[in-house]
Order: sequence, then structure tokens, then C-alpha cells
Amino acid sequence: MVGTVTAGPKRLCDLIMLAAFAWSYGAPALGQDLFDEPGAYFGVEAGAVDYDNACEPHALACDGSDAAASAFAGYRFSSRLSLELGYHDLGEAVATYPRLTSTVEVTGALDGYDVSVIVGIPVTPKWQAFLRAGAFRSRAETSSEELDAADEDWFGQVGGGIAWHFRPAWQVRFQYLYLPNLGGVDTGEFEGRVLTAGASYFVGRHARATAR
Repeated sequence: MVGTVTAGPKRLCDLIMLAAFAWSYGAPALGQDLFDEPGAYFGVEAGAVDYDNACEPHALACDGSDAAASAFAGYRFSSRLSLELGYHDLGEAVATYPRLTSTVEVTGALDGYDVSVIVGIPVTPKWQAFLRAGAFRSRAETSSEELDAADEDWFGQVGGGIAWHFRPAWQVRFQYLYLPNLGGVDTGEFEGRVLTAGASYFVGRHARATAR
């Protein structure tokens, strides 16, 4: 009985080590094939956004966090360099301000478009860290019973994250995006921090993988 119990884990460990060796032997070629191959891609992301300075100091209540979503498309030139365009819906911030005999609720909404350069940093054959920087065309709107205002302008953006190529045509990524100096004179100035998870599809990869 003891011999049977000890042989089982040993055999399992041997199988795990054999599988790890086989994976490590074949993974570099697989990883290089996935990350180095150029091509177009598109995808979606979802997550959360948090705004700094979203409300004036005299606000009675301030909710500067909301859900965020985006759609994007890009082209990967190599494992080191990609160019990406995207649309971002960055939710709303809501504040309540005092009035002489009542209160007023003010809602601020933000969305926009961006163009970014993404620089890849290899981690493992299937994982890659990345940094991104670019320009963000924001559209900020503020509305209440008393006013409506809007500001549109170009701002810089920076971010980074990590990507996992789990299939030849599919990649998931986890990303942090920092948007400084948003808004303007009419809507107020604020900053945004966005944390998302997303998936992207590389055009034509499935057909090529099947042909192989």
C-alpha cells in the first residue's frame, strides 16, 4: 500500500516534468510565430475608470468612478512595435452641490478617440509586457438643471500592461491607462486612470494556423 502511494506521485511528477520539458522545447518557436508575425487586429476592452479632481471641493457628494469600455483596431509590425486606434467610453462622474434652499446634481461624461504606439517587451513565449503612448481626443460634457457645457481637445496619454497570446489568432491583455489634463475651462480640469481587460483577434491567423 505504501509503495503504491509513493509511486503515484513520483509518476505524476515525472509526467509533469516531461510535459514542461516538451513545452519549453517547442514554446520558443510557437511564441516567436505568434508575437513576431505582423498583421492587423481588432478587439474590445472593459473595466473601470477613476477620476481625480472630478468634483469641486465644496461638493456635498462626489462619485468619480464608473465603468469603462473601448473598441480598438491596430496593426502589429513586429513583436516590438504596433500602431493602434481606439474609441473609449469612459463613463460619468456625478457630484451634488449645495444651493440656498436645495441641492443640484451635476453629471460629467467623457469619451474620445486615441492613436497610440505600442512597444512590446518579451516576457515568455506566450506572454509579453507592453508600454504605450499617444494622443487622446477627448470630449467632456457637463450637464445639470442649471447648465450644459462641453470641451473637446487633444491630450497626451501613457499606459502599459501585459498580453497573453493563448491561441494563434487570439490574445487577451490587461492594461492600465493614464489620461492627464482632461477637460477644459467650461467643464473643469481633471485626470483619468483606466484599468481594463480585453481580447483581440488577429485577422487571417486562424486560416494560416489551420493550413499548417
